[in-house]
Amino acid sequence: MKLNQAPVLLIVIITSLLFVRCSDNHTPIYRLLMKHADNVKIVNTHEHQRKPSDYDIDQNKFYEIMYHSYLSADLISSGSPDINHQTIAEHSLAELWDLYGQYLNYSCNTSYYKHLNMGFQILYDFKENRFTKSNIKTLSKQIDENYKDYNTWFKKAYKSAGYEVMLIDQYWNPFNVDIDTNYFALVFNINKIVQFEKAVFDIAEKEQFKTDSFDQYLSFTDYLFNKFIENDVVCLKNTLAYLRTIIFENNISFARAKSLYTKRELLSDLDRKSLEDFMFHWIIQKAIEYDLPIQMHTGYLAGNGNTLENSNPIKLNNLFVPALLTYVPENCQSRRNRHPPGCTPARKIQRRRLFVDA
Repeated sequence: MKLNQAPVLLIVIITSLLFVRCSDNHTPIYRLLMKHADNVKIVNTHEHQRKPSDYDIDQNKFYEIMYHSYLSADLISSGSPDINHQTIAEHSLAELWDLYGQYLNYSCNTSYYKHLNMGFQILYDFKENRFTKSNIKTLSKQIDENYKDYNTWFKKAYKSAGYEVMLIDQYWNPFNVDIDTNYFALVFNINKIVQFEKAVFDIAEKEQFKTDSFDQYLSFTDYLFNKFIENDVVCLKNTLAYLRTIIFENNISFARAKSLYTKRELLSDLDRKSLEDFMFHWIIQKAIEYDLPIQMHTGYLAGNGNTLENSNPIKLNNLFVPALLTYVPENCQSRRNRHPPGCTPARKIQRRRLFVDA
């Protein structure tokens, strides 16, 4: 039996790279590659960066940062008592360790723990792989000192982390277009629009737009598109996997959506989904018109009690399948011969630039 050498060679190469990666005696070529990789600027496509003033952070800095990070959900999963701003404000660092220390230890192998730990290693020259009562005290002092001049420290931290730009999803204030473009690129989170939330109607009223009819609602949504485009938006963001399935059916007619809109506050779950499905497909068409990619949140769902099945990327399949459509020019059609000699049907590609993000 003749052995196909290509797969065997690939396995040998991968095994060799893994061996080299795990070895302390790195080869010159490994060091050269790592030096190059370390100097590649990072485009952070998933960011929710906020300032300490947004959180009213004023003391016990490590625990405040932990509370507002994804790691807090891991502590809850491990059996921790509730973590909140009031508890942190009312207890000393030593008391907080007594409350949460063992649960930090229980969570030490989770990705969120590693993520926070590595962040401190990069930005604070932190040398340890585990958080302890002692080093949390030291870190808190360092954080307190840095946050006295937060803007200066953030500029330094941004450079230390190697970022070129951060795509900021302001889910807490999704219609804000006033960002610091020295660090961030604008993302348009469309969740509230798709789900017809009160915040959309509030801002429409503020901007003096009527939303009594479905056509008016769509006109206002188009206005928001243009507002974001004028402020250099780079993509749309859909994080609805936190709230519902990401199957968006494409068989809802405009007439049906228009009818459902008039009674949107009284809809059944199935009818509400139909209205939302139509709205998201309408937004896809607008994204095509304005040449904007759409970022879809899949995979991880931060927090406790979410439905992971909602974020399965396979559920997006129907968004891609209809994107390739057969187009036959009129001069290539006849009754007897649909495709006369010399006529080749073109493939019309309807650009739907979606990318998934965990």
